[in-house]
Amino acid sequence: MTRRFTKTERQWESVKGFFRKFADAIITVIGVLLIIAGTGLLLLTESCVNQSYNSTRIGNQTATIAEASAVSPDNEGKLVLISGQLTTDPGTILTDSKFTAASLTNGVMLSRKVELCQWDQIVNVDNQFDGFGAGILEPDSNYKRIWSNELVNDHYHRGSFKNPDQFHLSSESFINGSAQIGAYTVSEHLLKNANLEEKRLKLSKPHPNLPWNQYKDWNIRDNYFYSGNPDTPEVGDYRVHFMVVLPQLSTAVGQQSGNTLIPHAVTVKEGTDSIAQLNAGQLSIDQMMESRLTHRLTYAWYSRGIAWVLMWVGICFMFVKWNTLDGFWTGFTHHCWEDWNWSLMRPYTIPALGLTLLVIGGYWFQYEPLRIGTPLTLGASTLFFLFYRFQNKPNLDQPIAPSSTPTATRLAPDPAPEEPKHSDLNAVYELCTLYLVALDEQFTPEEQELVDQHFGPGTSERFIERLPMMNWTEQFSVLHDMVQRLSPTDRFALKSKGRAFFRSILDVDEITNMEKSRFDDLMRFLEESME
Repeated sequence: MTRRFTKTERQWESVKGFFRKFADAIITVIGVLLIIAGTGLLLLTESCVNQSYNSTRIGNQTATIAEASAVSPDNEGKLVLISGQLTTDPGTILTDSKFTAASLTNGVMLSRKVELCQWDQIVNVDNQFDGFGAGILEPDSNYKRIWSNELVNDHYHRGSFKNPDQFHLSSESFINGSAQIGAYTVSEHLLKNANLEEKRLKLSKPHPNLPWNQYKDWNIRDNYFYSGNPDTPEVGDYRVHFMVVLPQLSTAVGQQSGNTLIPHAVTVKEGTDSIAQLNAGQLSIDQMMESRLTHRLTYAWYSRGIAWVLMWVGICFMFVKWNTLDGFWTGFTHHCWEDWNWSLMRPYTIPALGLTLLVIGGYWFQYEPLRIGTPLTLGASTLFFLFYRFQNKPNLDQPIAPSSTPTATRLAPDPAPEEPKHSDLNAVYELCTLYLVALDEQFTPEEQELVDQHFGPGTSERFIERLPMMNWTEQFSVLHDMVQRLSPTDRFALKSKGRAFFRSILDVDEITNMEKSRFDDLMRFLEESME
């Protein structure tokens, strides 16, 4: 029996096509906005980096080396560098009010470090591919208990593996306000952001003043306080240890205000920056400024990475055909990325990197064109050139473009071709055959018999189920990717025998001019994909 696609099915496909186009338009707009957001983040990041460079240079040029033993009135309001022993008033004690057993005499800083026992999900993703090259993610999950100082995201955890929604006991630092280097008092701001040597506090037996009623029964093991059994911790248990900063040789740079070192404001072209640094050891002003700049550049690279991800996702949203609507019609899936063809997104890594370098280079071109701007701009241009030089860009719409009004013709059949053997090549043959039988919107018994003969019993039934839901623009992207992955042997087989095989499919019934035109377009598409 001939399987003809009904008017209702065509109307339904038209409705789905409208919503798909509307969704593609929205996704394209989102992609543009993401690229704009990535560009803005890069420009802001580079502005901060430039600000840090300029303030560091000013700090190197204007800092005054002062004697820590005495405060000089001549340095009032100036940026000064001092080195000496970081000490505290004799007899001062730092104590954690919630853990009175943790105390430090003559210490500079006492820090409580809290970890929470939580469920962590381990996902082993086995990437499997169906016959049409679409990735299917099949996660096999299990859970284990871990100690973490941050809340673990449990959005995808099953109900019995949910984590606490907050820390009832938080990490906290206790600073000795009498900390000083020689005659200079070190402000709390410098101590909070200091780069000093820390040591682990050796804990004694829990003190009777420990709040047992609030945090269960605490135990001590391996220099940790445990709120439960250390051998069999439960989700929601706490583990606490303490770090201390003891008196040590240190170097500080900041603005002299009386006998206190505070952050020093520096005005640069990009705005106002502050200089305040406290490091361990005896260091020069160059070493202090270099340490400050390195610390800031670390965060700049994080920001650049985020901007690159925004660029990449934005480009993918603009150019990759997403089939999220098909996933919506077929039903809800827990892992929504199963409905996306990730293989089509990977090539856009290179242009995203090129665009990122181009924005960074464009910013620095106005400041340091030879050292930074020009190399990055040339690097970005090279990436774009390599991408568009080696990336085949088939015209995906050409094989399904509207053709002239069909008129019935009959062409002589070619000899029956051999059945394709290789699995990857077989998938290419099957998708092309599916496209050809859909051209005249009917699937005759003769075509069904030929399809089952070449691809195995039941293939025609599978074709009938898939045909009403096919988005050919997406499928030609998949087909191009599949042909690209063929081995040289399979490509030779496709070139030498493919035309005869596909022509035999059309020869089963009368061939119209439209079918002949689309057939030629398909052959040309396959040849371009193999280049």
